[in-house]
Amino acid sequence: MGQRLVLAVMVSWSMRYFLASRQSKIYIVPVPWSSSMAPQDPFLKMKRDVLARKDKSREGRIDSAIVRLIGLLNADDDYCTTSSCAGRIQLIAKASSRKDQAAWSFKTHDPADEEQLIMAARKPFAGELWFRQEGFILHVRCRDMEAAYALLDAGQRAGFKHSGITGRRNIVLEIRGSDAFDTIVGRDGGLIVEELYLRILTKIANGKLQENSRRIDRFELNVRMLPDRQRRCEAGNRDKEQVKKNRQRRTGKEEQAKKNRQRKIDDKKKKEEKKKKGSYFLNRSTNREITPTRSSRAMKPSSTM
Repeated sequence: MGQRLVLAVMVSWSMRYFLASRQSKIYIVPVPWSSSMAPQDPFLKMKRDVLARKDKSREGRIDSAIVRLIGLLNADDDYCTTSSCAGRIQLIAKASSRKDQAAWSFKTHDPADEEQLIMAARKPFAGELWFRQEGFILHVRCRDMEAAYALLDAGQRAGFKHSGITGRRNIVLEIRGSDAFDTIVGRDGGLIVEELYLRILTKIANGKLQENSRRIDRFELNVRMLPDRQRRCEAGNRDKEQVKKNRQRRTGKEEQAKKNRQRKIDDKKKKEEKKKKGSYFLNRSTNREITPTRSSRAMKPSSTM
C-alpha cells in the first residue's frame, strides 16, 4: 500500500539491476560495475588472508629498515610477503638445543655498540652464550614463475646471490643474504673469551651489517624498476622459448652422439665377422682392412717346398 520494495539482482559481471515494484510498474535501474563485483582471484584472496594474520614473530612487527620495501612488494598484485628480517646482531643464551628455551641477552638491527654488547655478555645466563650476526632474509609468495623470476633477478643483481625459488603450485621466493656467522663466547654462566675478542667480533659484524643494508637499498631500487605484468609475461615466454631451443639442441647432440657410438659398435662387429671368415689384407696407405677376393687369392704367392 504505497510501500516501496527494492530487490537487488546481479544480471552480469558488468552491470547490476535494481527491480523496484510500485503500483504494478517495474523500473530497471542500471548500476556501474565496481571492483567488488569482479570474480574472486585465488591469489588475491590468499594474499588478503595472509596479510590479515597476526605477526607471530617475537617483536610482532616488521623491521623498520625494510618497512618501505615490504610495502612496495605488497602493493603489487603478484607478490605477497610472508616473513622477513632486515638482519641483526645478537647474543643468545641457549639453555638447551630447543629453540623455545633460547633467550636474547642482546639484540639490535643496527650496528652494535661495543660497550653495550660487553655489558650484556657479563650478565648471568644459563647454558651457552652465542654471538650471532644474521643477514637479510625475505620470503615472498608469487603469483606465477614469471613474477618469481623477475623478483629473483632483482635480488641477485642487488647482491643476494644465495636466493632461490621453491614449489610449483605454491611458488615461494627466498631472498637471502650470505653475510652471516656465529660463534660460542660463553658457557656455564661465564665468558670463555676475552673482551677484546668480543670487540673484534662486533666490528666484523657491524661491517657485514652495513654491507647488508647497502644491498637492501639496491634491492629496493630494483623492485621499484620491476617491469609490469605484461612485460614479465613476455620475458617469461622468451625464456621458455630459449629453454625449449636449448633442450632441442641438446637432444639433437645426444642423438648424434648415440648414432656415432652405434656406428662404432657396428664397425667393430663387421671387423670381427671378417676375421672369422678368413685372412685379410691391410692397406698400408689407408690403414684399412681389405677382404681378399678370388683374384687376390690367386695372385698370392705359394710357399716353396
